[in-house]
Amino acid sequence: MFFGKDDLAKDLTALGVTDGDGLFVQTALGKIGKVIGGPHGLIEALIYAVGDTGLIAMPGFSRDTYDPVALSGAKVSPEDHERLRDQTRGYDAARSSVAQNGAAPTAFHAWPGTVRSPHPTSSVLMLGPDAPDLTIPHDAKGWAIGADTPWGRLRHRPQMKILLIGVR
Repeated sequence: MFFGKDDLAKDLTALGVTDGDGLFVQTALGKIGKVIGGPHGLIEALIYAVGDTGLIAMPGFSRDTYDPVALSGAKVSPEDHERLRDQTRGYDAARSSVAQNGAAPTAFHAWPGTVRSPHPTSSVLMLGPDAPDLTIPHDAKGWAIGADTPWGRLRHRPQMKILLIGVR
């Protein structure tokens, strides 16, 4: 079955999503069915459902600062390990991949107006009028998900909801 952005927006409204809501979205896009426009169709439906005053947020987790050898579990010599670590790119809010989070966050990261918090491993992507104020500060040396982080600020945003689509 195919679903377009209008179909998805109607379903979101039926679930209780209203104008001005904030939605933290985690999705397995393939579990929805065939979405016209793929992740872009879903994002358009989310934007429509929350309106001009709403907020959409998705995980922006990145592995760009992680030790590549430790991530892969590969066995390498200490010299090769050091050489590979030295080539680790490091976090860049604009360029660090969010692909591990799925197709929707990857498309959302590139969506015009989406902002990303500056935490190197536990960033959050947001779109909406209050997104710039909610994403910073996000201290890389501090607790990644505490009260004084974007995660904590999202928790206290009025009309904030969590939307899980095809995930547990």
